[in-house]
Amino acid sequence: HLANLSVGGSPHPHTQKHTNLLDGIFGGLLRSQVRCGLCLTDSVRYDTFLDVSLEVHRSVSVDEALRSFTDIDVLEGDNKYDCKVCKMKTCATKRLTLHSTPRVLQLHLKRFGIFEEGGSAKIGHHVTFPELLNVQPFTSPEGQYSEISLDFALYAVVVHVGASIRRGH
Repeated sequence: HLANLSVGGSPHPHTQKHTNLLDGIFGGLLRSQVRCGLCLTDSVRYDTFLDVSLEVHRSVSVDEALRSFTDIDVLEGDNKYDCKVCKMKTCATKRLTLHSTPRVLQLHLKRFGIFEEGGSAKIGHHVTFPELLNVQPFTSPEGQYSEISLDFALYAVVVHVGASIRRGH
Protein backbone atom coordinates (compact mmCIF):
# COMPACT_ATOMS: atom_id res chain seq x y z
CA HIS A 1 0.00 0.00 0.00
CA LEU A 2 1.44 3.40 -0.99
CA ALA A 3 1.12 6.55 1.12
CA ASN A 4 -1.28 9.19 -0.14
CA LEU A 5 1.25 11.35 -1.99
CA SER A 6 -1.18 14.26 -2.19
CA VAL A 7 -0.94 14.84 1.59
CA GLY A 8 1.80 17.29 2.58
CA GLY A 9 4.83 18.40 0.68
CA SER A 10 5.57 20.76 -2.14
CA PRO A 11 4.15 20.07 -5.59
CA HIS A 12 7.61 20.95 -6.95
CA PRO A 13 9.93 19.57 -4.26
CA HIS A 14 12.87 21.70 -5.38
CA THR A 15 14.51 23.27 -8.34
CA GLN A 16 17.07 20.51 -8.84
CA LYS A 17 15.96 17.84 -11.28
CA HIS A 18 14.90 14.56 -9.67
CA THR A 19 17.20 11.78 -10.76
CA ASN A 20 15.09 8.87 -9.51
CA LEU A 21 11.80 7.83 -7.94
CA LEU A 22 13.12 8.16 -4.36
CA ASP A 23 14.08 11.80 -4.92
CA GLY A 24 10.61 12.50 -6.30
CA ILE A 25 8.91 11.05 -3.20
CA PHE A 26 11.31 11.70 -0.31
CA GLY A 27 13.47 14.51 -1.71
CA GLY A 28 13.37 17.96 -0.16
CA LEU A 29 15.60 20.99 0.15
CA LEU A 30 17.18 22.45 3.29
CA ARG A 31 18.08 26.14 3.38
CA SER A 32 21.09 27.22 5.45
CA GLN A 33 21.28 30.97 6.07
CA VAL A 34 24.27 32.58 7.77
CA ARG A 35 24.08 36.29 8.61
CA CYS A 36 27.28 38.18 9.42
CA GLY A 37 27.00 40.09 12.70
CA LEU A 38 29.06 43.01 11.35
CA CYS A 39 27.92 43.72 7.80
CA LEU A 40 24.59 41.82 8.06
CA THR A 41 25.24 40.11 4.72
CA ASP A 42 23.37 36.84 4.26
CA SER A 43 25.01 33.77 2.83
CA VAL A 44 22.43 31.20 1.71
CA ARG A 45 23.09 27.59 0.70
CA TYR A 46 20.68 24.82 -0.28
CA ASP A 47 21.19 21.10 0.29
CA THR A 48 19.00 18.21 -0.79
CA PHE A 49 17.76 15.65 1.73
CA LEU A 50 15.88 12.34 1.77
CA ASP A 51 15.33 12.41 5.53
CA VAL A 52 15.81 14.85 8.38
CA SER A 53 17.89 13.63 11.34
CA LEU A 54 16.71 15.10 14.64
CA GLU A 55 18.60 15.19 17.94
CA VAL A 56 16.27 13.97 20.69
CA HIS A 57 18.54 13.89 23.75
CA ARG A 58 17.01 17.19 24.98
CA SER A 59 13.59 16.86 23.31
CA VAL A 60 10.41 15.17 24.49
CA SER A 61 8.50 15.59 21.21
CA VAL A 62 9.08 15.65 17.47
CA ASP A 63 7.82 19.26 17.44
CA GLU A 64 10.44 20.23 20.02
CA ALA A 65 13.19 18.40 18.11
CA LEU A 66 12.21 20.17 14.85
CA ARG A 67 12.16 23.51 16.69
CA SER A 68 15.67 22.80 17.98
CA PHE A 69 16.78 21.74 14.47
CA THR A 70 15.59 25.06 12.99
CA ASP A 71 16.56 27.36 15.91
CA ILE A 72 19.05 30.14 15.26
CA ASP A 73 22.61 29.18 16.23
CA VAL A 74 25.14 31.83 17.21
CA LEU A 75 28.55 31.33 15.62
CA GLU A 76 31.18 32.80 17.95
CA GLY A 77 34.48 32.00 19.62
CA ASP A 78 36.29 29.16 17.84
CA ASN A 79 33.23 28.73 15.63
CA LYS A 80 33.20 32.27 14.11
CA TYR A 81 32.01 32.75 10.54
CA ASP A 82 34.54 33.60 7.80
CA CYS A 83 32.72 36.52 6.14
CA LYS A 84 33.67 37.03 2.50
CA VAL A 85 32.50 40.67 2.59
CA CYS A 86 34.29 41.68 5.81
CA LYS A 87 37.26 39.46 4.87
CA MET A 88 37.61 38.30 8.47
CA LYS A 89 36.12 35.92 11.03
CA THR A 90 33.05 37.46 12.65
CA CYS A 91 30.25 36.53 15.01
CA ALA A 92 27.22 35.44 13.00
CA THR A 93 23.90 33.64 13.20
CA LYS A 94 22.96 30.48 11.33
CA ARG A 95 19.59 28.90 10.75
CA LEU A 96 18.46 25.77 8.91
CA THR A 97 14.92 25.63 7.52
CA LEU A 98 12.89 23.36 5.29
CA HIS A 99 12.91 25.25 2.01
CA SER A 100 11.10 22.68 -0.06
CA THR A 101 9.21 19.81 1.52
CA PRO A 102 9.01 16.33 0.04
CA ARG A 103 5.79 14.48 -0.70
CA VAL A 104 6.64 12.03 2.11
CA LEU A 105 8.68 13.43 5.01
CA GLN A 106 11.01 10.97 6.75
CA LEU A 107 12.19 11.97 10.21
CA HIS A 108 15.10 10.09 11.76
CA LEU A 109 15.24 10.42 15.54
CA LYS A 110 18.84 10.12 16.70
CA ARG A 111 18.35 7.71 19.62
CA PHE A 112 22.05 7.14 20.35
CA GLY A 113 24.56 9.49 21.91
CA ILE A 114 28.26 9.13 21.11
CA PHE A 115 30.78 9.96 23.83
CA GLU A 116 34.20 11.55 23.31
CA GLU A 117 35.77 8.41 24.76
CA GLY A 118 34.36 6.46 21.80
CA GLY A 119 31.44 4.73 23.49
CA SER A 120 27.74 5.13 22.80
CA ALA A 121 24.52 4.90 24.76
CA LYS A 122 20.90 4.64 23.78
CA ILE A 123 18.70 7.64 24.57
CA GLY A 124 15.78 5.88 26.19
CA HIS A 125 13.30 8.59 27.12
CA HIS A 126 9.86 8.77 25.49
CA VAL A 127 9.52 11.07 22.45
CA THR A 128 5.97 11.96 21.42
CA PHE A 129 4.89 12.52 17.85
CA PRO A 130 1.54 13.70 16.53
CA GLU A 131 -0.57 11.81 14.00
CA LEU A 132 -0.63 15.04 11.95
CA LEU A 133 2.50 17.20 11.90
CA ASN A 134 2.36 20.75 10.54
CA VAL A 135 5.86 21.80 9.46
CA GLN A 136 5.01 25.42 8.53
CA PRO A 137 6.87 26.85 11.59
CA PHE A 138 10.05 25.12 10.39
CA THR A 139 10.02 26.37 6.79
CA SER A 140 11.77 29.18 4.93
CA PRO A 141 9.65 32.31 4.56
CA GLU A 142 10.12 32.26 0.79
CA GLY A 143 10.02 28.48 0.44
CA GLN A 144 8.44 26.59 -2.44
CA TYR A 145 5.06 25.55 -1.08
CA SER A 146 2.39 27.41 -3.12
CA GLU A 147 -1.13 26.84 -1.77
CA ILE A 148 -0.61 23.30 -0.47
CA SER A 149 -0.90 21.98 3.05
CA LEU A 150 2.25 21.59 5.10
CA ASP A 151 0.57 18.90 7.19
CA PHE A 152 2.13 15.45 7.16
CA ALA A 153 0.14 12.43 8.34
CA LEU A 154 2.00 9.81 10.38
CA TYR A 155 2.31 6.74 8.19
CA ALA A 156 4.85 4.43 9.82
CA VAL A 157 7.25 4.13 12.73
CA VAL A 158 10.35 1.95 12.93
CA VAL A 159 11.52 1.37 16.50
CA HIS A 160 15.04 0.30 17.44
CA VAL A 161 14.65 -2.30 20.20
CA GLY A 162 18.28 -3.27 20.82
CA ALA A 163 20.68 -1.69 23.30
CA SER A 164 23.48 -1.34 20.74
CA ILE A 165 23.89 0.74 17.61
CA ARG A 166 25.10 -2.39 15.82
CA ARG A 167 21.73 -4.23 15.85
CA GLY A 168 18.13 -3.98 16.93
CA HIS A 169 15.80 -3.04 14.07
